[in-house]
This record gives sequence, C-alpha cells and structure tokens, in this order.
Amino acid sequence: MQTSGASFVRDSRASRGGSTQTPTVAPAFIVDAFSEVPFGGNPAAVCLIDTDLPVARMLAIAREFAFSETAFVRKCDGNYQLRWFTPTAEVALCGHATLAAAAVLWVHGGAIPGKAIHFDTLSGTLTARRSADGITIELPRMELIATTLPTDTADALGIDAVACFQTPMRGGIEDWDYLIPLSSETAVRQLVPDDRALARTRAGVIVTAPADDTRRFDFVSRYFAPFWGILEDSVTGKCALRARALLGPASQAARAARVSSVETRRCN
Repeated sequence: MQTSGASFVRDSRASRGGSTQTPTVAPAFIVDAFSEVPFGGNPAAVCLIDTDLPVARMLAIAREFAFSETAFVRKCDGNYQLRWFTPTAEVALCGHATLAAAAVLWVHGGAIPGKAIHFDTLSGTLTARRSADGITIELPRMELIATTLPTDTADALGIDAVACFQTPMRGGIEDWDYLIPLSSETAVRQLVPDDRALARTRAGVIVTAPADDTRRFDFVSRYFAPFWGILEDSVTGKCALRARALLGPASQAARAARVSSVETRRCN
C-alpha cells in the first residue's frame, strides 16, 4: 500500500546524542508532513545520526521534541536505518515521520535526487520515491484480526463494546492498534475520549467511518494513542491505510474508477 504527500521542512536544530559525559551533536529538523506550508499537516522531528544511540538517549531526545514521532536516520550499507520514537516508547511503524525523513534526506542529507530511498525498519524495508507531486512511500499491507473491543477501552471512548479489528504486533515490540468502525462521520467527529482512562489501553485506537461526501473522500478517521504519549495524532498515513484496508473493499466496486490513493485530513 502507498501513502503520499508534500513535506515542508520548517526548522532545524542540533540534537544531543552520545553520552551525558561526552555529548555529540547531530543535525535535526522539524518537518510538517502532508503540508506545503509551515505549521500545517503533522509535524515530526528528524535526527540524522552517524552512529547508533542508546535507546534511552533517543527517548530523551523524542521527549524533548515532544512531537508524536521523532525519526532517527542512519546511513548503513548504501541504505538507511530508520527508527521512530514517541515521547514514551519506540514504535514499529510511522508513515508521516517516514515522509519527513525522506524529505530531509533529499533536501539536506545528500540523497540522490530521482533515486529511491530504501529504509531498513522494524516493519521491513520501506521505499520512498519523489516526484513532482510529492513523496510516495510504500508501507506494508495491513493485516486485520477480528476481535471485540475491551470494555475498559470502550468506556474510555464513550461507546459500546463493539466488534472491531486489531493489527498484529510487529518488529518484536508491543506496537499495535485497534481499528473500530463507527456508524457515521458524525460519530467519528463527535467522539470525546477520556484520555486518562484510554491511556490504560496498551495500543493505539483508530475510529473510522465512511465519509458523508463520498465525492471527495472515502472515509474519515481519528487516531488516539495516549499510552504512547499521543493524545490524538493530527494526520496519519498509517491510520488511513488501516481504515482503507477495512472500508476499501466494500466501496471498491462503486468507486473503482476514482480511488487511486489515500488522502488524509484532520477531523478535530
């Protein structure tokens, strides 16, 4: 599956790597993914490092940036190693921070224009390509497992304990999501979770429904992950791809001629 978008690199600073006794300086950038203007889309920090950093150090840097995701990129054997951290933990996949990392490498990191970038990640090899329309990344196909939403999670969302789906853990770390189909776009927009109660759910939570105006959009989605330090992510390619994996087949026949890519927008 693919997601694409423009990325605006709006700021740069030095991140502090190495040990506390002998800190090193690595270039870092703030990138607004899914946006062509500053302070739009979904911001991510991107740190270009030339050596592995301890996990504790990367977490400390991610907490200092305080974005939903901070990407750490290291060149390795002609490709790039890519890791993503929220303010509280490492995760196995992030779409918008991958777009951000690719944008930084092409603009500031010496990547060859016109040549694809291959990222080695916990979710396998991800490939980014750049064209006049923006940056496109290939993400792994989403597997959905039918399950029932735990009562505590449903109560935190203010909904009934409905049938839903979950994704398997990837990369050997506890990073997975619930995908919950709701009845309407209005139900998605009006959802007001209890963030403190939802933080007890050790997973991300995606709520989604078919869009009211299907001439413009196929579906709307929101993504909550307070356990990972993310109350709500503003725009997320991973969320859109998972919702499409659920809702896409049902609408494919009706809109096959029109649907060619995933488009994301804020619902909050």
